Amino acid sequence: MVFKKIGKFKFETFFSQLESDRERAYAKVWGMRGSYKPLSFIELGATRSIVYEGEGRPHYHRLKDYWKIFKANKENPKDGNDYYDNDQKASLDFTIYLPFLKNIKGQPFKGGKMYYVYAGEDRHKHSLPPLATVAHIYGLKLTTGKTDILCEYADTIDDASLWYTHHYYPQGYTYKEFLIGHHMGGDAEDIFFEIFHDFEKFRGAFAMDYEKREKKFSKIVEKRREVLIRGDIPVNLKKFMKLTPISSTVSMEFHRSSWKNFNHVQGKEKKDYWLSIGLNLKF
Repeated sequence: MVFKKIGKFKFETFFSQLESDRERAYAKVWGMRGSYKPLSFIELGATRSIVYEGEGRPHYHRLKDYWKIFKANKENPKDGNDYYDNDQKASLDFTIYLPFLKNIKGQPFKGGKMYYVYAGEDRHKHSLPPLATVAHIYGLKLTTGKTDILCEYADTIDDASLWYTHHYYPQGYTYKEFLIGHHMGGDAEDIFFEIFHDFEKFRGAFAMDYEKREKKFSKIVEKRREVLIRGDIPVNLKKFMKLTPISSTVSMEFHRSSWKNFNHVQGKEKKDYWLSIGLNLKF
């Protein structure tokens, strides 16, 4: 009864292993997230991710070791003892839900949310705040029930271009060269807009993304624009399958991307198109 009165708590964690074809072969990832809702319309969250071990780095076998890397007080040590020096990121997020919108007359929205994420790259216990560099995400999502509108701004800009890099894990947060974190990567900013609508017979979305990536040493800014169209069409497979899924949809996505100063080369342009079609089954 006491815990019900102070709000809702949630915690998740996972362990995984990265691929062999990287400088630190078979490096591991430990991720965790906790959230707390003191009120029904407010949510506070914290996320941590740690890349550790891998070829040429220490391997941990004791609970004491995991407690040490969890505390992160041995990151970037000044004494040269790098036994617990790993690639860590952490973030705090704050979300305000907007259920009261449905009570405001003269506007179509029935709810939504506003959110902010403050993220840090690595830890420096000798500085305040104890973060090597920070990133931010600002977002607003509104819904009419059938139509969702999402606007988001994110940036990982810093003077040292540290985001998603590390002296022991130079490939950063990647898996087979794909970023595990935000798609824009480090030293960049991104503006994203999406409108989604449920047409009953199918669901579709239109999105636009504008991205700028800096390169401190060359001072050349790479710019990328992307247009995305996606849709989900429910299909009935009872005539074709003995084991009938709970739901089945055909999904399609079309992307068009264009770059200016591609790969930070002045005047170089690139365009990219791709189409994907998939069948999603849920049993």
